[in-house]
Amino acid sequence: MAKFIVPKEMYHGLGSLENLKELKGKKAVIVVGGASANKNGSLERTQNYLSEVNIESAVFSGVEADPSIETVLKGAEFFNQEQPDIIIGLGGCSAIDAAKAMWIYYEYPDSKLEDLIAPFAVKPLRNKAIFVALASTSGTGTEVTGLSVITDREKGTKYPIVSHELTPDVAIIDGELSASMPTHVTANTGLDALSHGVEAYVSNIADRYNDYLAKGTVDLVFKNLPTAVKDGGNLEVRQAMKMLLVWEVWHLPMFG
Repeated sequence: MAKFIVPKEMYHGLGSLENLKELKGKKAVIVVGGASANKNGSLERTQNYLSEVNIESAVFSGVEADPSIETVLKGAEFFNQEQPDIIIGLGGCSAIDAAKAMWIYYEYPDSKLEDLIAPFAVKPLRNKAIFVALASTSGTGTEVTGLSVITDREKGTKYPIVSHELTPDVAIIDGELSASMPTHVTANTGLDALSHGVEAYVSNIADRYNDYLAKGTVDLVFKNLPTAVKDGGNLEVRQAMKMLLVWEVWHLPMFG
């Protein structure tokens, strides 16, 4: 028997970031990486939409590539200070993965990374907050999965945390968020999506759902990635590449 787990709510299409105004809550913490969320205006837009529905927001910034457990613990401490009932991961895979892990430590402060890496070891979440994912790249699909990868730099090891509990409550797939991606990032993340599609298609635990979506992913990459690389301002193509996040990860087999 297999499960097909997806976010409870998913909004997609150009301008769909505005659906943040559908959220219910009092305070959000937005987790971002470097300066790109500020430069491209996505952070400001996110905060403005939240403000329109009277949701306060605070920002935890500085998540590095391949987020470390040290960053996760700092983020969880920040959450404890701010007491959000909404956690938002905004950016690429690193920001969203880090926000997911911070969420765990916010709700279960005594968690240990070596225990969390056992499959489905995460205890029930949503006791303090829900999770919203806003991806600005088009490659990893972390906003529609129950996966988070955290690095222990002392050991030089990446640890995957796998649990359906980590599947976001809300995912927003808005091509406008990726419009400012540099050419090399567009190409690299697009090939990341392609590799995921091929990987899922040949997986020995795939099923018919997986195969149909995997084929759809590969098809979308070949139809849209060349144009996205050549013409980064083509928002329709950007949106098509963003939809790969949904296709590619929904087809990834998840045991349990």
